[in-house]
Amino acid sequence: MRLLNGLARGLKIASSFLVVALALAPSARAAAPVHQVYMALPGRPGDVAPLDPVDVLEVGPSSARKVLVLVPGYFIAANLMRAAAVSLVQTTPDLQVWIPDRREQVWAEARVAAGLAGAPVDPHVLADARGSGLAAAMSDLRRVVWAASDHGRRRVFLGGHSWGATTSLLYAAWDFDGQAGYRDLSGLLLVDGGVHDSFAGEGDVFRITEHDALVGKQQIEAGDPFDAALSGLVGSTRSDAAGRFYQAVAKAALDHPIERSTLVAQLPTKLAPDFPVTNRALLGWMFDAGVPIPDLKVHLGRMSEAGPVRDWVADDPAEFNALAGAMAGDRPLGFEWYWPQRLTLDIRAADPFEETAATRALELKIVHAREIDTPLFVFQTGLTHGTVFTAADWVVAHSRIIDVVHAEDAAMTHLDPLFAPAARNAFIRSCSMFLRRR
Repeated sequence: MRLLNGLARGLKIASSFLVVALALAPSARAAAPVHQVYMALPGRPGDVAPLDPVDVLEVGPSSARKVLVLVPGYFIAANLMRAAAVSLVQTTPDLQVWIPDRREQVWAEARVAAGLAGAPVDPHVLADARGSGLAAAMSDLRRVVWAASDHGRRRVFLGGHSWGATTSLLYAAWDFDGQAGYRDLSGLLLVDGGVHDSFAGEGDVFRITEHDALVGKQQIEAGDPFDAALSGLVGSTRSDAAGRFYQAVAKAALDHPIERSTLVAQLPTKLAPDFPVTNRALLGWMFDAGVPIPDLKVHLGRMSEAGPVRDWVADDPAEFNALAGAMAGDRPLGFEWYWPQRLTLDIRAADPFEETAATRALELKIVHAREIDTPLFVFQTGLTHGTVFTAADWVVAHSRIIDVVHAEDAAMTHLDPLFAPAARNAFIRSCSMFLRRR
């Protein structure tokens, strides 16, 4: 994934759709209200409060016997996954979806509550961020998986979108004090992402040497621990700038949709529309008509053709409002404001999906990849031109996985699977079929 002319890369999602899945109709339960709650799992002994909780967005009935833990991708927080979770619960009987937020949500909440925009970051947060790489992510994710299983009474499926898919595979291969992660799971689901050059079709190939790993680690420990790549899209080097700006645009689109946008003036000239737009048109511009990178595009509609202030014509108002609501959220957020550079470094180093000099230097415990025998679902969009499938096939060939489902819709963008309504969402329909049958 490309963040503006070589800025740090990430956000990937793959979707492919089986022809048979096209016949799967949305459930009659689709109109029923869906239980949703944002909760904090208990902290770990010895952690520094308030950094210890793991926040989870729980969607669907607690009585469900299957739980899909769905991990967000690069710079994506739980709220951006909410609509997809609701659609999956509505179309899949006996399913609950858990969307975990990384520690970055806790850091953002602490700064919002204290009114600290632009103030120095708390030293405890900096220390936690410098150590928040894959090891911390795996530890937190295992707490989520165990809680979802309810002492083994429920079957847990683990999946993710973009680098969330990458994280899911790494969890399966991770060594937890002698126990392989895949043994906790009943299935793995990859949504437009993965490992071993999954994003090569978009131009992202990660080859981290031992030297790169050690230098990167030293730079993080000595400098800013936060990845500011996304904020380059709004002309800033502050890690939280993009999240705050996109949130402000989304809130304006919801609260005052047809008023002329004043936020356009805050965008870099090359990223802003060169004509006056309404608030909702600016949101449509930033995610569709004028989207700065393909990873963020959603098919939302079109700009109106005339008028002193151009407005947005949504293909599906419910879909547009779902995106606006997701981005406008505070708890959970839509974008993560504080993504750790250490997590970026570790995920890139782990991409080969096997032990290397770089993974050993970073102490990444990817030792069970060849043992994985968990059923696998892979969905691919048009973002990577087929390399999500190619990479998943490599994983299958180098593991003990025999139960594999490929699904795709090349007309979909990277974020379309998260927002397109179930009736025309190849990911929702094929994923629902996979979960129904296992």
